[in-house]
Order: sequence, then structure tokens, then C-alpha cells
Amino acid sequence: MPIFRCNACKGTYSDTLRDGTVYMHACPPLPPDERGIEPERENKRDETIGTARGNLTPGIRSEGAGVTPVSHKQLSEPAWITRLKKQIAKEEEEQ
Repeated sequence: MPIFRCNACKGTYSDTLRDGTVYMHACPPLPPDERGIEPERENKRDETIGTARGNLTPGIRSEGAGVTPVSHKQLSEPAWITRLKKQIAKEEEEQ
């Protein structure tokens, strides 16, 4: 399984869990400051599927700072995201 490092939170993850379920990374929140206010993480990544607009296929919520492949250097992002982007582009061209 390919391993990726999130460029925003520096977390490492595989895009597929051991049981075959697709894992969608989302950066965890930052700890609250001394006043109890939770700061917003800059360039946070959220691979959760966003809501559809019109009749287009939804995409991930936020690319953020992107990912870096750790185990398979030839990969640039999880394969399911690449497929989803191609599908979205195709649907946009058809409209």
C-alpha cells in the first residue's frame, strides 16, 4: 500500500485501510491557545468528498498543501483522487 505524507499537518497515511476501505485524510485541528481559541490550520487538507454542485461529480473539499508520496515515489497523490479528478474534468467538458 502506498504511504503519503500530508504537507500541511505532516501526518502519514495510506489511502486504503487493511480491510480495503478507502481512507480520506483530513488534517486534525490544532490545539487551543492559552485563551481557549482553536486556531485555523493553514493550507489544511481535507479529502472528504464535498457536496455536488449542479449535476457535477463532487470532489475533495480541500487540496490544502497537498501530499508527498513516501513509499512509492512515482505517485503524486492517492489514486482514487486522481480518478475522481479525471471524472470531474470529463463531466465539465461535456457541459
